[in-house]
Amino acid sequence: MTTRDRLQLVCGGTAQNSVDDLTPDVLGWAGLVYEYTLGEEKYTFVEDVKDPKSVTLLIKAPNAHTMQQIQDAFRDGLRAVKNALEDESLVPGAGAFEVACSAHLTGTVKKNAKGRVKMGVQAFADALLIIPKTLAQNGGFDVQDVVVALQVRILISIFLALRLLKYQRTSKRRAT
Repeated sequence: MTTRDRLQLVCGGTAQNSVDDLTPDVLGWAGLVYEYTLGEEKYTFVEDVKDPKSVTLLIKAPNAHTMQQIQDAFRDGLRAVKNALEDESLVPGAGAFEVACSAHLTGTVKKNAKGRVKMGVQAFADALLIIPKTLAQNGGFDVQDVVVALQVRILISIFLALRLLKYQRTSKRRAT
């Protein structure tokens, strides 16, 4: 996308081939336009537009490889947001599935298991928690606080889901 295309998106104007074609309805609008020098590069900032449809982010990195990684991560993040908006749904990440699976195993599955199988179920449930623990540690968080908070949220979610199911079942019975 060219700079001209971005300016059209930001300001709401329409590109013209000649100044003779300029009319008020093809002109865009911006409240503030200024040039800023950052290092050796000059940047033009267009702000306070009425209906913005474009944005530019300045990313600085020590080398080309790091710059490419930042751009890829940013693009992936934008795609994830776009997909969530289009699909109107989210898939939990950052160890949420593993915590929920561990809670299910230590709850329902372990209660129904007999003998030594209970120990195997508990061992597998504990092993699943390695993923959120590692993510928490790599993020600089207190591992125990994060895992306990996640487990509490999962239990609350399960409780609320069960209440909702019970409510829906009683509502259907009353309707029939």
